[in-house]
Amino acid sequence: MAYKRIVCMTGNQNKRDEFMKLINNLNFIIPKDTLEIESQDEVLVAIHKMKDIISDIKIDSNTLYFIEDTSLRIEGEEVGTNIKHLMNNISNYVGKKANWIVTIAVSDGIDIKIYQGSLEGNISNKDLGNSGFAFDKYFIPFENNPNEFTISELMDLKISKDFYSARFNAVEKFLKNKYITKIKISEIKPWNGNYQKE
Repeated sequence: MAYKRIVCMTGNQNKRDEFMKLINNLNFIIPKDTLEIESQDEVLVAIHKMKDIISDIKIDSNTLYFIEDTSLRIEGEEVGTNIKHLMNNISNYVGKKANWIVTIAVSDGIDIKIYQGSLEGNISNKDLGNSGFAFDKYFIPFENNPNEFTISELMDLKISKDFYSARFNAVEKFLKNKYITKIKISEIKPWNGNYQKE
């Protein structure tokens, strides 16, 4: 079935700007605030986040609903999906290998499909560059980056972030419908564990 609308549910303006460049005719709504589950499993976090958000809206059968979750796996650390507090402690991770993972959950109100993109790199010893947001000034991609610039510095050089973006990789998988898993919302078991701290 072809959907007339794709609605991205995020209140993050920086992410909205990036998604608008990557997906044609994308619509946005700001979802209700939700407590995200505490887990190092990005897929599980995205599934429960989507289930929680979608339970609060009226489903339109012509609409595909879309959320994104960002995580950063850092060697020897437990940052993962609990990325909200990363920037306050970024200096603790200098020089460590990292994997930026973007998980997209997409739902028609019946099923949830999961798409993922990733980018390997390491953490800079200081914020470098003037462009981007979040950890763009600290993340040094490994691939095609002989000068070891941060994503922010690469953007300053007018190199498209699409070449160094886990978000771009995840959207590309979504547009090609290359999902890694699919689950019916009715089959998602209630979460009985802890939630991420605010």
